[in-house]
Amino acid sequence: HARDRSGMTSQQATSRTTRDAAGSARPRRLRLLAVGWGLAALLPVIAVVLIVNDYRQYQDARELRSRLVLDAVERQLLDRLFLFGRQLEAAAGAGTAPPVVAMHDVVLRPVRAGDPVASGESPVQVDRPIRLDGRWYVPISRRVGDRMVSARVDAGVLTAVVQGYRLDTDELASLVQDDRVLVAGSFDSGRAPGQSMSASPLFDPERIHAREGRYVSETVADGIRREHAFRRIPGTRLTIVVGTAPPRLLDLWGRPASALCLVALLMGLVWGWLVRRFDRAQGEQAALIGELEQALSTLRNREDR
Repeated sequence: HARDRSGMTSQQATSRTTRDAAGSARPRRLRLLAVGWGLAALLPVIAVVLIVNDYRQYQDARELRSRLVLDAVERQLLDRLFLFGRQLEAAAGAGTAPPVVAMHDVVLRPVRAGDPVASGESPVQVDRPIRLDGRWYVPISRRVGDRMVSARVDAGVLTAVVQGYRLDTDELASLVQDDRVLVAGSFDSGRAPGQSMSASPLFDPERIHAREGRYVSETVADGIRREHAFRRIPGTRLTIVVGTAPPRLLDLWGRPASALCLVALLMGLVWGWLVRRFDRAQGEQAALIGELEQALSTLRNREDR
């Protein structure tokens, strides 16, 4: 009877050891799974942070490029208008500038009410383009003393200003007149002049008096949605607009993000498999310890006899 009791006691101890090991294994397994899956979940979070940071840098670079294009177009435009002004002065008898740009229908008239106020360097005003005999012309005018001098120049002269840059396929530059009409564009020199810009956000109430700014809308020329930067040139009735297609996040970061998510998923699956193997090994170890304890208890009982 003593041997039976001692055998039952050892079996109970063994089963209790196994139950204790199994009971402690589940919380441990859950903690290990939580740690591993948490680390795996950090990869997509890190990817999102990197994408947001990269997107901001990309946006800053695009804005800088837009400003540089605006500056370059403005310099070229002002140089061209300066040349127009000198030739208009010469036409009014107030200068001797050589005729570099062909001017048509030069007209001199007295100053009227509403004409620009005379200044040391009155700017050349550009009016809405007109089509004559299948060609586009841009009317220009300037106040010289007490007279206004006006003429027409080929629209291609201003088109060359916005087409002389290496723009990407999704970028464009254009000149817009205050009457909400396109004067020149880098996208299509034949169809650009004369296009209506009435639907452009450039003339919304919050921007119509702004010197510079940005907006996002569909480009009137081709209907593609772009980010537009604009700058008005005082006294000329012209606005420079530079448009760039907004970044496509899926095209830029779709593959890297998908790869990171796949790696995170594989890490989670591998970690789960490793935790399961570890838990099984722990269970087998606990069972082995229980068997060893039972064998030791049996040996002690035999020695006691």
